[in-house]
Amino acid sequence: TARVHRFIEPRSVLCSDLKNNMLICGSFDGELRQYPLNSSGLYRGSIEELGFIDEAEWWQGTNTTLGVCGKANSNTHSPLPATNSRFLQGEGSVPPVNCVAVMDCGLVGAGLRNNKVSIWDLSTPEPVRVAELQGHDKQVLSLCSVENGTGGGMVASGGADRSVCVFDLNRSTERAVMRISAAHRGVVNAISSAQNSLATAAGDGNIRIFDLRITGTDASPETASAMIRAGSGLWPATCVQFGDERKHLVYCGAGDGGIRVLDLRMPESWVLQNTTCERAVTTLSTRGDRYACGTVEGGVLVFGLHDSTSEDVSLEVKVHADRVSQVHLTERSLISCSQDHSVVIHDFSPCLV
Repeated sequence: TARVHRFIEPRSVLCSDLKNNMLICGSFDGELRQYPLNSSGLYRGSIEELGFIDEAEWWQGTNTTLGVCGKANSNTHSPLPATNSRFLQGEGSVPPVNCVAVMDCGLVGAGLRNNKVSIWDLSTPEPVRVAELQGHDKQVLSLCSVENGTGGGMVASGGADRSVCVFDLNRSTERAVMRISAAHRGVVNAISSAQNSLATAAGDGNIRIFDLRITGTDASPETASAMIRAGSGLWPATCVQFGDERKHLVYCGAGDGGIRVLDLRMPESWVLQNTTCERAVTTLSTRGDRYACGTVEGGVLVFGLHDSTSEDVSLEVKVHADRVSQVHLTERSLISCSQDHSVVIHDFSPCLV
């Protein structure tokens, strides 16, 4: 049996990032909130139990059980006490936080609707804003920490202006060190980084892979080493994620409910696996041979990665009443954040005892 916990945010949770047992949530009210987790991926503060998932053997490797969690009335759950989290607030009117990224150097980036990327230092007793990066002409929609082997300090963003920017916090400038002005023909919905590469997903339905070793303040979209369709027809590409262990794998989701697993070592065919959800996919997370997705209607699904085409769902839960903005698949838990003002943690520790 797996325990399921929920805590309520004051406003819609639009984004989150998880690194080193620290969950950072960004919301519609323009705030960032920091929640420390334990080694099992559970919040160290007080949260209320929502329900149980029966027969969760899929976590132990059977990949065949469909567990469905009972849904509780959110009115029975109190908001998390402010003393258990740190609030990062601006002065005056604060634009909503569209995206957030925790960097390897310990800084946190927030992509805002005012076209800027705000950088925060959480190592001090009170969070301090250390930079405000500018590179987009429209709102920032996606953000990620850049993996380039230099120990952190770089962040990449995608915007509604169809551009992709890379910023280096080790330099004195707050301008992008690399900017691809027309990376796609649609808005850049998602961005991910691994081993000097960037993967982007956009409203034009395409996934592009860029080589970060190509420098220049205004690079051309032709620097992309690959361009792959995320789904079928003209549906937008909504999310993209490199594999957490196998960096040559790229997972991408689309508005038609399709999920493709791409193998960058297979340039002739690219596609390693196809899966299908009934609803539009909004977010993805990977862990070993499993990957999780959230949907536009509040569902969360987990799939197993196979060597051939498969559509087997190993877990499906419906605990959100609105769009799932982010999922995080960890060793012992599944965390989902939603625009229904809630964060839900599925604790699979009992299954592993």
